[in-house]
Amino acid sequence: MYLNVRVQYAVTKNRSILSQGVGNNFDERRAGADITLGKRLTLYSRLFATAEYWELSVSDNSAGRTMSADGTDRFLSLSLGYRYDTRDLNEYPRQGSLLNFTISKIGMPGGTVDFERYSLDVRQFVVAADYAGIAGRFYSSIASGGVVPNYAHAYLGYGDKIRGHYNTTVEGDNIAGATVEFHLPIISPRYVRFEEVPIEQFRTIRYALYGALFADAGNVWYRLQPFSIGQTLSGFGAGLHCLISYSVVLRLEYAIDAQNLRNREFILDLGAAL
Repeated sequence: MYLNVRVQYAVTKNRSILSQGVGNNFDERRAGADITLGKRLTLYSRLFATAEYWELSVSDNSAGRTMSADGTDRFLSLSLGYRYDTRDLNEYPRQGSLLNFTISKIGMPGGTVDFERYSLDVRQFVVAADYAGIAGRFYSSIASGGVVPNYAHAYLGYGDKIRGHYNTTVEGDNIAGATVEFHLPIISPRYVRFEEVPIEQFRTIRYALYGALFADAGNVWYRLQPFSIGQTLSGFGAGLHCLISYSVVLRLEYAIDAQNLRNREFILDLGAAL
């Protein structure tokens, strides 16, 4: 069994294009606390339940930015989840699987905020011949029930991005996406030791370099609008992934917009794409 308790306060810029409208952007102030109780079933799987309380207010109150007319939403959330994770290295897996499924009730029935969200994240990593690897991911988050506040929308362009549309931001109630990558080791993991470094924990540096081919696709839509394949963003390309110590992954990639092959972009980013 495990228990986790958090108290949070944050001031962040609004991410919703719909809330911002044609005016200046504004800040969201979030204060809350949550408690998670979990049960580890096996070495790789666990069940968990989370209860949260949130107060969210905006620095410039306008219609549609919060569900409450006074510019502050207060609500409880309850979540149940299951996680199965056999990945060998979280920051850049070579083999293993990840399954994460969560059901969330956000707000209470009849309250100002009152909707549900179902989230799924599935990833698979396989080592093929000559140490080459294939990685795939499918993710989705579907809302139901009452109106989804703008600050609780799903987005492409922030955490989840489509290469070929890396700087494109799309929002809606629901999201679904997929990624496939092929990894070819150029420099297998190696270690360099620097005896002159005075601190033992920093004397050994690990590094590796992989070539990658990738393809991404994703769609965001509102519940009142039908899902449309024509609105799906997609792209493909190639790149170099450099792994260094302390779980750092540096990606240099060249991506092409699958809808318009003339649209191309270079991407320099930290962290694995899946």
